[in-house]
Amino acid sequence: MSTISHPHDKFFKENLKEKPIALNFLKGEQPQKAEDLFKLLITVLPEKRETIMTFSEQLRQEGRQEGRQEGEHQIALAIAKKILAEGFEPAFIKKVTGLSDEDIQKIAPQH
Repeated sequence: MSTISHPHDKFFKENLKEKPIALNFLKGEQPQKAEDLFKLLITVLPEKRETIMTFSEQLRQEGRQEGRQEGEHQIALAIAKKILAEGFEPAFIKKVTGLSDEDIQKIAPQH
């Protein structure tokens, strides 16, 4: 049997024997996915389940928002690149797409 090196190890070993995420944590493995971390937290702190789930949902929403913003940015870059190829001025492209000068410089053909 392995030695208990941290006070919380005893709690895990006695109460969470059937929980694979907790057992992996005891072996020194870090949760690889946020979902696993939240499951571990809920297992250890069942009385905080609602708070943990609310926090988890907030993170998901933030991730979706960041994904949408990145997608919109990539679309704006693609459109700007096409407009630049047609000979329009960078100032016009900046105004129409909302891209920064730096973004436009990055996609502008180098002469």
